[in-house]
This record gives sequence, C-alpha cells and structure tokens, in this order.
Amino acid sequence: MADAARLKIIGVLGGMGPAATARFYSRLIEVGGGSRDQDHVPVIIQSLPQVPDRDDAIAGKGPSPRHALAAMAKSLERAGAGFLVMTCASAHVYEPAIREAVKLPFVSLIEEACEEILRRDTGARKVGVLAEQGTLDAKLYDVALSRRNLEPLPLGFKERAILQKVVQAIKAGQRDDKVKAAVAKFCNTLVEAGAEVVIVGSAELSLVVSHQEVRRPMIDALDVLAERCVLYARDQVILPRSAMPA
Repeated sequence: MADAARLKIIGVLGGMGPAATARFYSRLIEVGGGSRDQDHVPVIIQSLPQVPDRDDAIAGKGPSPRHALAAMAKSLERAGAGFLVMTCASAHVYEPAIREAVKLPFVSLIEEACEEILRRDTGARKVGVLAEQGTLDAKLYDVALSRRNLEPLPLGFKERAILQKVVQAIKAGQRDDKVKAAVAKFCNTLVEAGAEVVIVGSAELSLVVSHQEVRRPMIDALDVLAERCVLYARDQVILPRSAMPA
C-alpha cells in the first residue's frame, strides 16, 4: 500500500443522489482492498441532497446548482482534499463553476468513462450512452466521445423521457427486478441500434444495472471513477491532464 504521507484525499461532491454517493464510497472500499483500516484511501464526502435539481436547471425549469456546487468544492478544499470528484453526471454541466471556485484538480466522471473505452482497447467505435435526461440533453458524453473519435449513440427523445421516470423510481428506492429489467432493456436497445459498447453514465442506473443482462461490453461510469480515484489517491497513476486546474 502507498505511504500514508503520499496519499491524496479524495473530495466527493455528493448527495446527488445519496444512494449513488453511498455506492461510490462502497466501491472505493471494495476496489481499494486492504487487510486493515489504514490500507484504505482517505475520503471526505460532502453529501448535500438539497442542491437544486440538475435536470430541471438544464431544462430551464429550476434554479441553477452552480453556487451550491462551488460552495461544496470550496468546503472540500478547506478540509484538505487533494482532488475533487462528483458522482452526479448531469452536475458536470456546472464543472466550470467548480473549477473556478478552487485550485484543486477535478476528476471528471464523464471523461474517465469515455477514456476507459480506449484503455480497454476493444476496438469499439460506436458507443451507446445511457444516462438521465439532463446529461443527454447537454450532450456531455457526446462531446467527450467525439473528442476521442468515438461515435455516440444516445437514446432517442421518447426513450429518454421513459428512462427519466425509471431514474426517478430508482431515486425513490425502487430497485426490484422490474426496474432492473427496464434498465437492461434500454441498454440492449442501444445495442440493437449499433452500439459496440454501452456506457451506463448515470449514478442511479449503476445501482441496478447488470453486466450479464447487456449483450455488449459495458462501461459503468461510477465503477470506473472509483477504480481510477483509488489509483490517483495512491499516486500509482498520475492525475490526467484534463483534471488539472488551469
């Protein structure tokens, strides 16, 4: 394990939603492993469910979470975080406000998920994107994939509206077989449209998705973020250039 003096503290802008944040922390523990407490990576989580709804803000139907997210970032910086992450995909629309507020690196859920396709070297070029309404409408994954010469295949507008209801059900605690089957069906709809790999790009969807039910390789953005954060925190891999402050 890494020398404690060299460990970077992971600062998490969380609570969007709480269950997804808890899953991310659980994955950090699972990925990090270790036989004693001291072997695990240090984490500071600020869970603030009261941050204004990101999907509503993106759609112009609600207040912006910009100021709340910037304030969270400043708080984590003061607490000693070495770099920041955020478990909510749609909140990445406001990444510039977070970067402006602090001098810390910001590791993007979106960028890490897209880069993982290249790291796995599967040869896939057409990428299905499963995410909540705001993330898809803002084309967060589309832009990141296109920069890597990968072709994004997002859900159609009708399917997005249906999936959004599924995401809301998951947030409300519904994670039964019916919900899991619905998410798997959306993944395979993307496969039928030509996707060679599917990004599950919403933290809530990570709570219910099953690799076994998807007919192509799958990238779980939340899992990838946890795996990379452990490496960055232990200084086993240098932070990506995209994460560094301007």
